[in-house]
Amino acid sequence: MGINESFSQYEIVFEEADQQIIDYSGSSWRLFPRVYLEDSIYGFFPWAEIYVNSPTGEILDYVNFVEGMEFDIRIGNKDDDYLGSNFIWSEHQFNDIKVQNFLSGTNVFLLISAYYAKNHDQSRAWNDTIYNVIKDILEKDWGLTDNSLINMSTQSGGDNYSGVKDNWYQCERNGIFIQKLADVCYNSTFPYSPFVSFFNLNGEFYFTDIWTLFKSQQPINDTPYILEQSIQHTGNLFGIQDYNVIYGGLGLNFTNYKRKWNWMKKDGSWDNKTFDYKDFVYKEKPSTDKLLIRKKFTEDISVYNTYGIIENTVDDYSFKGSMNSLYRDSITSYRMVITVPFNPEMVSGKLVDVKIKSANDDKSNTLASFSGKWLIAKSKHYADLDGVLFSNAEIVKSTMFVDTDHPYVNDFQ
Repeated sequence: MGINESFSQYEIVFEEADQQIIDYSGSSWRLFPRVYLEDSIYGFFPWAEIYVNSPTGEILDYVNFVEGMEFDIRIGNKDDDYLGSNFIWSEHQFNDIKVQNFLSGTNVFLLISAYYAKNHDQSRAWNDTIYNVIKDILEKDWGLTDNSLINMSTQSGGDNYSGVKDNWYQCERNGIFIQKLADVCYNSTFPYSPFVSFFNLNGEFYFTDIWTLFKSQQPINDTPYILEQSIQHTGNLFGIQDYNVIYGGLGLNFTNYKRKWNWMKKDGSWDNKTFDYKDFVYKEKPSTDKLLIRKKFTEDISVYNTYGIIENTVDDYSFKGSMNSLYRDSITSYRMVITVPFNPEMVSGKLVDVKIKSANDDKSNTLASFSGKWLIAKSKHYADLDGVLFSNAEIVKSTMFVDTDHPYVNDFQ
């Protein structure tokens, strides 16, 4: 089944990777009641939903459900590039049924990244760095050797990521094992930064720390996205059509305000150290970017933790990586959700530039706290009922800009 349809100036390519069974070329875009693709730095595999009208039942006549059938899904055009990669048919539903002499309704294709098909249980071991372990899995199990699709930061080597070898034992699926490695991975270049690992919708693999995502790349858009009062289908490609502001707050961050860790040393004695939330957050501009938490609320120990025995350098790095992973959600807790005209580059792991106007005439025309570079933590791409494509992104920051005349400016960290 090969389908190639125009959505305004864009097209959708939805076809089997191996062979073409049904050709819908030239049909109306209304063939697709719903087109939806999603990825996230907090998940591992991207997924998609494609709804295809089949009023005469030809899809089920020819295809029925073939579990694991591989599809190439791409949305975009030759000028602006395409969003998408290979997926496999995971589940199937048949909705909006019409009782006729044949099966008539809407086929719902539920698809997941094609890499899932090789996400097998494995029983094996390495004595190596985490960096080399990940590269070995990518190459041998997923056949991923194109460096342009692999985002793994190269570091100085004073850590368990690229420098110090350890014994690593895998007794689960690749995706689960890789995410467990992310939970203990320690990067000496950014010693307080947790790691994330995922595939995005463009088939790019990430295994890197969050600080590197903020520091090592430029935003995907040269022109900032702006908030403007307009009808939904504005002609401005950089106009924010809809938005929401989300902040996890106390329930998410309280246990991270101040942690006291205890561990046993090689000689059997105990040691401890206290860690502050402010040390783990990324600040693009250290003099003005702050946590919006008053100091008096972070003075007391909020939680006590015991790690176990730290006997050597390997244990020390694993402890630091495990500790950092507890802050993964907290250091991305300032969040917005924006909806903009379709952008094939707006996928998880990228940066986006946003410019919001200030409502205060006495200040600069820009609301600095919500403007600037944001990390895309989740992206969704869909077509509305009129066949107009949109990109929806959950964007995150680690700290917020605080003006010098803010009443609590000296009370923030």
